[in-house]
Amino acid sequence: MSSAYSSLSRAQLTYEYLHTNSTTHEFLFGALAELVDNSRDADATELYVYTVPNEKFRGGFIICFRDNGCGMDAVEVSQVIQFGRSSKREAGSAQVGQYGNGLKSGTMRIGKDMMLFTKKDKTMSCLFLSRTFHEIEDIHEVIVPMPSWNVDTKEPYIADGHSIERHEVEMSIIMKYSPFTSVDEIMKEFDKIPVKGTSVMIYNLKLMDNNMPELDIKKDEKDIIMADPHSGEVYDIDENILPEKLSFRAYLSIIYCEPRMKIFIQGEKVRTKKLVHTLYKPRTYIYTSNRFKKRSEIEAENAESAAKIAEERAKELTTQAREANSKYNPATKEGRGSYTASSSKADQAKFDAEVKKRIADAKRKSSKESKTLSFTFGFNIEKRRCDGIFIFNCNRLIKMYERVGLQTEGGMKGAGVVGVVDVPYLVLEPTHNKQDFADHKEYKHLLKSMADHLMQYWKDSKIENQGITKFWDDFGYTGQWRDDPSNDPKFKMKRLMSVPCLVQCNKCLKWRTLSFTRKMVNYEVPSNWCCSDNPDTIFSSCSKPEQKITITTGRLLKEIKSLDDKRAEDVRKLQEKLALKQSELMKNQKEENALSSNRSISPKSKRKKSPSPILEELPKRGRRQRSPSPDITENIKPHKAPTSPPKKSKRAKSPSPKNLKKTNSISPATKRSQKLKSPSPPRIKSPSPPRRKISPSRKKSSSPTRKKSPSPPNSKVKKTPSKPDNKRKSDSNVNTDVKNKKSDKINNENSEDESSHLSSSIYPINCKVEARMHNTWYVGSVVAYKKSGENTPLRVRVKFEKNPQDKFDKWFYETDEALRLYEPSINSEQTLNSETSKNVDEVTSPTTNVGDVTSSAVGVSSLDSSESVKGELLEKVTYLLSRCLCYFRAPDFKIPKKDILSLTPQQLRDFPLSTFFDDYERNIKKQLQATRENLNSKVDEADKKLKEVYIEKSHVEKELKECKQQVTKITKTLKELRQGVNVMLRSILNEDEKLDANDVSDNVDIYLKTIVDQINDTNT
Repeated sequence: MSSAYSSLSRAQLTYEYLHTNSTTHEFLFGALAELVDNSRDADATELYVYTVPNEKFRGGFIICFRDNGCGMDAVEVSQVIQFGRSSKREAGSAQVGQYGNGLKSGTMRIGKDMMLFTKKDKTMSCLFLSRTFHEIEDIHEVIVPMPSWNVDTKEPYIADGHSIERHEVEMSIIMKYSPFTSVDEIMKEFDKIPVKGTSVMIYNLKLMDNNMPELDIKKDEKDIIMADPHSGEVYDIDENILPEKLSFRAYLSIIYCEPRMKIFIQGEKVRTKKLVHTLYKPRTYIYTSNRFKKRSEIEAENAESAAKIAEERAKELTTQAREANSKYNPATKEGRGSYTASSSKADQAKFDAEVKKRIADAKRKSSKESKTLSFTFGFNIEKRRCDGIFIFNCNRLIKMYERVGLQTEGGMKGAGVVGVVDVPYLVLEPTHNKQDFADHKEYKHLLKSMADHLMQYWKDSKIENQGITKFWDDFGYTGQWRDDPSNDPKFKMKRLMSVPCLVQCNKCLKWRTLSFTRKMVNYEVPSNWCCSDNPDTIFSSCSKPEQKITITTGRLLKEIKSLDDKRAEDVRKLQEKLALKQSELMKNQKEENALSSNRSISPKSKRKKSPSPILEELPKRGRRQRSPSPDITENIKPHKAPTSPPKKSKRAKSPSPKNLKKTNSISPATKRSQKLKSPSPPRIKSPSPPRRKISPSRKKSSSPTRKKSPSPPNSKVKKTPSKPDNKRKSDSNVNTDVKNKKSDKINNENSEDESSHLSSSIYPINCKVEARMHNTWYVGSVVAYKKSGENTPLRVRVKFEKNPQDKFDKWFYETDEALRLYEPSINSEQTLNSETSKNVDEVTSPTTNVGDVTSSAVGVSSLDSSESVKGELLEKVTYLLSRCLCYFRAPDFKIPKKDILSLTPQQLRDFPLSTFFDDYERNIKKQLQATRENLNSKVDEADKKLKEVYIEKSHVEKELKECKQQVTKITKTLKELRQGVNVMLRSILNEDEKLDANDVSDNVDIYLKTIVDQINDTNT
């Protein structure tokens, strides 16, 4: 048929396409894995990946792949360069390759030049694909030399359509642009291949921007390392990179779900893994769905199209057979032969059409059926940071560490869990580079299904019942999530006991399970391990079948939502949309306020004493927003009180009245509490130039009598910001209904608003207090007040010094026994008394307000009341501390217990605690070491006794076996004797009625004894 179109134009393939085709491999190990897949599909049992140093070529080395697969002959090698042609499609879905493109794209991604050597039957063939050759010779078409030789004679093999001249031209190209300079060197390369197999060499490797190859072979001599896992970035190798994306050895260890091939990298064997059996507490879920239709429908359509073409062909051949019957004379030999040939072709075509129609019907029926998959989940206790979903396609890894469901939320739920699924071709089709799936819709559905099953596995594991942190602590992990587990023998033993140890036999490639022993803690299985080395005698031979490990089966329990739950879900979604829109409006409003405040700076700076019209409008704008923007407050704050002094004025020798007020209102405890409190946006106040600025701390500490003072300026200052504050309260309440996450912030704002109108005579604002929690007193400071009702006592909010975050603040009733004023030590009390006296002098100055005098007087009175119990408390604390030191004293400590109990507070202050702690730790370690040695000795003794018991048991079993054999032998001899006696008696006495001919039981002995007794009686 193609000869009819020989005069028409054909598509041309330029050598630039070799590079374009290779760019599909973004992941460099994926390009290397294409060559590994070819070896696996060729039924190879061994694959050697190694490098050969050669400074002649770019990169400084040549990378080689050699296997012992089925190999290729000259015809099959010629089909290699046909892009898109693959003979594996007819072989079934068990093979990985389907597109006929992996060898070309993978090799050209790694380097510019590739040579292939293969051996099969009596032929040796070579294929040379070089971009360097095309660039130097300025050839735009793809030319591929493919010489062949005879295996026995080593002479050129000339196939049909070839000639010796063509062979010589091909060899001249290879000698010029390859690492080989003679035919003998090429033959040596063929000699490395056994009876059959294939070898691939890649050189002139691609380089990075720093002129170094992408593959690093110097960092680890037994591995091939990715030089730059994140190309295009300045990146240093750290421990957080996934090992399979950094090490080719680690990647090949999990590339197949069921490994059946030995792989050697740089001469050392790769220890492959069955990923499912490396997990802790694995559980399998059977998932059935009819959503995966695209691939099966495509297959059904192709089958129907093939069946239709076959049917049309059968009709055409049937018509030709009728025409031949009518055209030729059936009486002649030629007529009968022509009719027989045409009718046989028609019958064969009908049979083929019928078969293809049945196949199409079966595939169409199969496309409507549900597809079943097996999801397996488990915990990765060896590296918990390496979690996610591993998706295989026909036993080949496609996607790894794909996080779904709980793992995408960033919390502890689902972390450390690994999922495994093997998807057939009829469910999902991989892309050409085998790093993704072509059917994105079905792939997203698969991920969603695995997310649901991951949630179910997390519930079935019941890890939250015992505590997630405790679960990981038992395996030697610390608080840092990305840290590796501890290498302590105790934790290593726990991890080894929890996961079965699977080893693959070096001869039969079957998997065996090794039972756990203490010796396996630091034991590495040798690379040449065989079934004969298995201590389990049941599976100690390669002829024994492979042991099957059962995995617990789980079931997905779907949650049935009620009508109320569905409505609540809808309301939640609407609230989220509303919150999103409100956040956008607030953002726009903040931008507008920032622009307006920037415009208000210039007129305000010109007129400092007169109120600005822009500032008068700011409280009105505050009604439409929840909280003032930080940009606005920063711009407005300097214009509230332009005459306020800087903070450095507090240290001046003769402070002014304004400075004195500021000094009195801010105590050292206040400064500490202000540093610990999270900053809240300041309020916007209307300007009042004739009046002096009143600090917020003085407002909070003012007494209720001060609120009732008839001072018009003060009441005006308080009344002006109340409107935006009330509006802020209402806005915060609306925000609470829309989004519950901001409730804490709103409560803090409401408490601050209420605290500005409340005060306590016992615990002034910013005073130091002690709060009792869990039988322990903690030091903090009072930061706010709150009152629930008129008849309820006042509540005080305490911020702790050790945990100054707002989430650790606690509310206490003013009369609660768990709250008391802070009682400092002797030195700090003297300092505090001096500061208090100084503050009292300052408070009694003419500029001091009545509220300040009251608060200071309360603080002094509280200190005077504490002096009465100071001596008793100090004595009690000294006694308790001395008892503590005696309890934890090491036996060899230099100070005896009696002297410690008699120490004074000054001596306790100078007590050598560091030496005391060192002696205590040394004593504890000594005891632990003795206990450990004792336990180890007992364990060794128990192992020795157990070994002796096993030896004695084997001896007893051996003796028992010998006894059984002896009994069997004696029984057999007795049977033979009885048979002989029976025959003898029957022949001598001719008494056939009393004994059966085949009787060998005790009857023979009884009858013989009777005869002997009769003879004895006769003789007597």
